[in-house]
Amino acid sequence: MRFLLSIAMVLVFTQSALAAKKTASKMNSTKSKVTMDMVKKRLKGFSIVGFWSMADRIPVKTDSGTFKAKSDQAFGFGAEYKASIQSKANPLPLSVVAGLNFETGRELQTAEVNGQTLNLGDGKPGFSLITTYANLSYATKQKFSVFGGLNYVLPQATNFDEVSLSPSVGFQTGVTFELAKNFAADFSHRWINIRGSKQVSQIDLNGFVLQGKYNF
Repeated sequence: MRFLLSIAMVLVFTQSALAAKKTASKMNSTKSKVTMDMVKKRLKGFSIVGFWSMADRIPVKTDSGTFKAKSDQAFGFGAEYKASIQSKANPLPLSVVAGLNFETGRELQTAEVNGQTLNLGDGKPGFSLITTYANLSYATKQKFSVFGGLNYVLPQATNFDEVSLSPSVGFQTGVTFELAKNFAADFSHRWINIRGSKQVSQIDLNGFVLQGKYNF
C-alpha cells in the first residue's frame, strides 16, 4: 500500500513539474515575443542600406584646365530613417527620408589630357566619402515611389599631395521599388561636386547609384 502511495505521489510531483515547466516556457515565449515586438516598434522607419556607386568618369578642374579621370567604382553602407508627413491637412503620400553612409575609397587610374590617356602611376590620388542626405519621397503606387533631395559630403583624400578636399553640397533623384515586406531597392542619379584647394579646384562625381535596403 505504501509502495502504491509512493508511486502516486511521484506521478503527481512529476505532472506538477511538467506543468510548471510548460507554463514557464510559455511565459518566456510570450515575454520574448513582447520584447521583439517592442524592438521592432522602436526601429520602425529605420533601414540598413548597402549600395554600389557606378560613377567612374570624373571631370577634374585644375589651374591649367579640366581633364577627365577614369576611376574605380565604389561600394558603401549606411542607415536611413523614413517618416511619413501625410495627414488630413496634407493628403499626399509624402515622406521625408534622411540617411548617413560611408563610401569606400576610389583611386583615379588614368587622366585624359589633350586627347591622350595618361596612367597616373603608383601612389594614385583617391578619396572616400562620408555622406549625409535628405530626400522628399512621393509614393505614386503601393510599391513604387520617386524621390529627390540634397546631399552633403565629407571627402577623405589620399595621395593628393598638398591638395585638400572640402565638404560640399550636391543633390540626387531616383525611384524606389518595394521588393518584399522588408526589402526595397533604390535606383538614382547622384551629383556630387567636391571642392579642392590649390591646383585642384573641383572634382565632379556624377553617376548612377544602385542601393538595396532592409526596412525594419
